[in-house]
Amino acid sequence: FFSSRRRHTRCSGVSWARRCVQETVIMHASDLSGPAKELNLATTWRKLVHKEFSRQYEEETQLKLPVTPYFKDLNKPEVAVQSEVQFVTFIVKPCLLYTSAAAD
Repeated sequence: FFSSRRRHTRCSGVSWARRCVQETVIMHASDLSGPAKELNLATTWRKLVHKEFSRQYEEETQLKLPVTPYFKDLNKPEVAVQSEVQFVTFIVKPCLLYTSAAAD
């Protein structure tokens, strides 16, 4: 796939690699919209994501795999809040700013 795409080095004036990054960011931006939803829906979404991440952490521990440290203790309110703040600050905001700039 990638080798065939490399032959097309330009795509509407944008390099293929940059275009690929832009498309990936736009696709993931739709996944990152949870915190922007209505409060009840955002809260439900957060709880489901934290449950999934907590299960992953437990499974990594049981299988003696390297653990994802920021998936630990999401059941604790102070950890969950800090996780949300970091997620919005370091993932959602930059992603949406990049998507907005790419659209201009």
